[in-house]
Amino acid sequence: MNNYYCRTLLPVPDVDWENVWQGRYPPTFPKWKECDVDRPLWNQDIYDRLKSIDLIVRQVRVFKWGRNDFYPWHIDGGDGKVSNWAINWVVNGNGRIQWNDELKMTPDAYNVTGGFRLGTAQDKFSCQTIDSGHACLVRVNVPHRVVTLGDKLPRVTISIFFNKSISLSFDAARDLLQSVDLI
Repeated sequence: MNNYYCRTLLPVPDVDWENVWQGRYPPTFPKWKECDVDRPLWNQDIYDRLKSIDLIVRQVRVFKWGRNDFYPWHIDGGDGKVSNWAINWVVNGNGRIQWNDELKMTPDAYNVTGGFRLGTAQDKFSCQTIDSGHACLVRVNVPHRVVTLGDKLPRVTISIFFNKSISLSFDAARDLLQSVDLI
């Protein structure tokens, strides 16, 4: 485990990710579309374990990142509310997530993120996922970005925010998930 991400034991949620973008790439930033949270994502056992630690799905997003590229540094959030963590599943392609906790962010004029900054392929980073970051609890309140340099397929990620993604720290969320054997 580290301070930026850790693998979970949560299975891939039942999301129709293949039809969200209908074969197209997102034309601009953000690279995500929101999905319905009312349909069941997992079996009842998973929901019961999440409920026992008071975690309720708040938002499901499907990201699509082009292949062989790097994307802007950002902090997840908007409207003055920054999310601390999310759980991501990579369902197509690869790529990596990079974090840079020393990077100074600029305000996002569109209020889509809690901070935004363009970068270069040579930017330094504090941490990078070892693999794609599939089925990982990820810290999203630190500047981070997706890098797909060298990848042959677009990266598609299902990302879920919970009712406590803003109020609960990454470390506390990791401890809670571990307490119900989901890490």
